[in-house]
Amino acid sequence: MMRTARFDIDQSLSREDGTFGLYTSDSGFKTMMGARPQGAAIHPPPPAGTWLVKVVQSPEWYARGSNFGLGRGMVYELQGLPGRSHIQIHPGNWMVPIHTATEAEHYQTLGCLLPGAQVATIEVPAPDGRMLRGVTSSQAAVKALYADMRGEPFMLTIR
Repeated sequence: MMRTARFDIDQSLSREDGTFGLYTSDSGFKTMMGARPQGAAIHPPPPAGTWLVKVVQSPEWYARGSNFGLGRGMVYELQGLPGRSHIQIHPGNWMVPIHTATEAEHYQTLGCLLPGAQVATIEVPAPDGRMLRGVTSSQAAVKALYADMRGEPFMLTIR
């Protein structure tokens, strides 16, 4: 039987700086999750519905050398979203554009889902330095989510 999980969007946490909610798997594993704001004109978060999620090779994360227990460059990716592709579950903290010492202004998510320990106001590294809402401890949360799902495909319900 295929594994299942839910991403329950919390409207009280969600606003112009991100869509946030609770991710819960059928094993009882829980973590917070963030995505681009629901009203984002470009690259909005995945829509409500139930989506197949499976492990794929991601060229972007492969180049960064990710390994969260699935193998180098392997990530979970939502499948079959109409008009969308490459919607992945990967580490990141902020849903709005940031600028760091090593990267020009960029988004850490273009519609992907970013797990984290909690939703909090976090300082963006210099030179940006702004205090922005995002998810904390994202790399640890991704590693725990991937370990919970053990590389198996699963059905994710977003509501």
